[in-house]
Amino acid sequence: MLRLYYNGALSVFFASCLLAGVNCDADLDDSFNIDYVDGIVNSNATSSTAENGDDIIPKELPVTKKTSIETSQTNVDNSTPNYFPQFKDTMEETGCGFGYPSGLSMYAEVINASDVQFGEFSWTVKIHYDEGFIGTGTLIAPDIVLTAASLLRGLKRENLMIRAGEWDIGSVTEAFPHQDRSVKLIISHEKFYGVVNNIALLVVQMKFLFQPNIRTLCLPSPGTIFDYSTCKTTAWRPATNGRPQQTLFQIQPSHKCDQRLPRPYLRQNYTLDESVMCAIDANLQNSAILNSGASLFCPMLGTMNRYTQAGIVIGNVNRSESKTGLFVNLTHLMPWIFKQLGPRQTDLKYYLP
Repeated sequence: MLRLYYNGALSVFFASCLLAGVNCDADLDDSFNIDYVDGIVNSNATSSTAENGDDIIPKELPVTKKTSIETSQTNVDNSTPNYFPQFKDTMEETGCGFGYPSGLSMYAEVINASDVQFGEFSWTVKIHYDEGFIGTGTLIAPDIVLTAASLLRGLKRENLMIRAGEWDIGSVTEAFPHQDRSVKLIISHEKFYGVVNNIALLVVQMKFLFQPNIRTLCLPSPGTIFDYSTCKTTAWRPATNGRPQQTLFQIQPSHKCDQRLPRPYLRQNYTLDESVMCAIDANLQNSAILNSGASLFCPMLGTMNRYTQAGIVIGNVNRSESKTGLFVNLTHLMPWIFKQLGPRQTDLKYYLP
């Protein structure tokens, strides 16, 4: 019945509300931080947001030149090493959203709680522009990546490259290889501005081939209940050893977001737009390092180690001790996603539990 419900819903689009207006009297101690790590961003992408007068992209970004990106579409190994018999299952058999808490490595590593094991969250992809890492996204189908529209503003499709299956950016010896794909199409929300409707889909030229470290994440669906208090996001951070880190977030009710966020992010009636939500760092640390476009994913209740994507990272709002992360409210924007994926005949099994 759930699949039938969604097949009917594919043709339905609920118009998203625009902001009635924005008060730009931000407090002097308010700041907004989006970390693209070592991104190379087109200069047009760093211009002020036109319609709300609030610049959410930093004017200067640290740039670290990286080695040449492998642009070949043949960087794929379909074989499964014989010492991983437990991972011979395919995504089609198990479904979306399953994580591997112990990772895929045959040699268990003693790691901190914030470290991500190899293959633990296999839906995370890196987005590169002109060979520079600019942010991340989420694989939701073999040829579809979900990310933030603000990450792509002003960028040219032909200069983008998506890498799936990455873990240690300083190593090429992982048990399963990564795969690179060029981008065929950028689909940004037609009513995106500022932090409102900050969502985009990337269609790659050639489908990714599923393997244990390349799988999809589930999207919100009617009847799916997930834990708002133990959600996670991952990021590659400059100060770490080249491997991603995870941060635990607690999604806040909208009225608490209204109290926590500076006025430039609120409508004239001092409420947050329905397409945006906030969450606090569960460890009460100021998590200044987030990868723009990354997924905020939450565990499904009743299913062990299975996750649903609840949001997309926009950035951090650092206001006194609020330690608040700003995210796209994915549940509110699911009608837009269905509107885009329906005509493409994207199979529901890839992103619905």
